[in-house]
Amino acid sequence: MLRAIQTKYGQAGFRSCLLTFFQPGVEAFYATAELGTIATLGLSFQEGLSAFVEAQEGSTFAETQTTNLQGDLYIQSISLAAGGLSVEKRELLRSLSGHRVHALVQDMSGNWWLYGQERGLRVAVKSASDTGMSLAITGLEREPARRVAASLIPGFLTFLN
Repeated sequence: MLRAIQTKYGQAGFRSCLLTFFQPGVEAFYATAELGTIATLGLSFQEGLSAFVEAQEGSTFAETQTTNLQGDLYIQSISLAAGGLSVEKRELLRSLSGHRVHALVQDMSGNWWLYGQERGLRVAVKSASDTGMSLAITGLEREPARRVAASLIPGFLTFLN
């Protein structure tokens, strides 16, 4: 049985996405006991292995809850359309295809969400052109996506420049 849950503004699209290769056992520490916001995140971002992409209109992200014998699971999906990409960024995104990644997604309200925290997400190139690309990024997690403190993002982006 599937039931839709709040898609974290995904229906209105999203602003940007930060992708990095999957890192097993990544640690996250929360700002509150309710596990509402990640205050410290042990992910590594580095040039050539991570990509910051501004989303175009039509990009969406969503999370759907399902239940099986192991308990609740969360289907996480990102549909990313991006244009004006350099050759280097298109090659990096192609190199992520078929591999697992972590994704930090910035919604239209400026909030950041961590997708693929425990198991990672799979990347597939849907289409590509001389300057753009469309990706399908999906995965199955035991916990819902968590909000990430916006104060962490500038530090991650520093490693990409």
